Amino acid sequence: MGVGFYRGFTRASSYTATEQAIPEDRMVTTEDGSLRLRFPGHWKRMTDLNDGATLQCGNPFREEYLIVLSDLKSDFAGTLAQHAEMTTFNILSAIEDASISSPAHMEINGMPAVQHVITGTVSNIKLVYLHTTIEGSRAIHQVLSWTLQSKREAAFEVYDQVLQTVEEAEPSAEEADDSERDKVVA
Repeated sequence: MGVGFYRGFTRASSYTATEQAIPEDRMVTTEDGSLRLRFPGHWKRMTDLNDGATLQCGNPFREEYLIVLSDLKSDFAGTLAQHAEMTTFNILSAIEDASISSPAHMEINGMPAVQHVITGTVSNIKLVYLHTTIEGSRAIHQVLSWTLQSKREAAFEVYDQVLQTVEEAEPSAEEADDSERDKVVA
């Protein structure tokens, strides 16, 4: 995971001012179709932050990055709190001088969520992460955002705005058919 964070940091120099000129916020859907969220017009989709992410976006010029990682509930036997604990442990183990806040329990568009702020160092770069674990009807999602320590205030304001727009996407017709078939088989 640390490699993706470092890649994002080093890509800032190749992100031109012209690429930042996208005029308005837009709704985007994760690659697996499970979540939608609105991201700022100054962000773009990215592809090199985390290979397992279903959405990768941000603005390297502003050092704002966000990924979504999703685990099907049918593949995870634990609770939302256990998932948040497990995934934050994974992040903590990938960074140096790590510290983590107490969990903040909240609701995002009707979905229960647990949020942590994690600080630490990757390749001598001081980073701060906003890790939000959200329990949807079909999956548990991690919305992981990060920035440089010096840009925390401005970036976290953007991340909070994005988080308020997170919503579950309706399952595709194929997924709905599969769900009905599973009910018949069970």
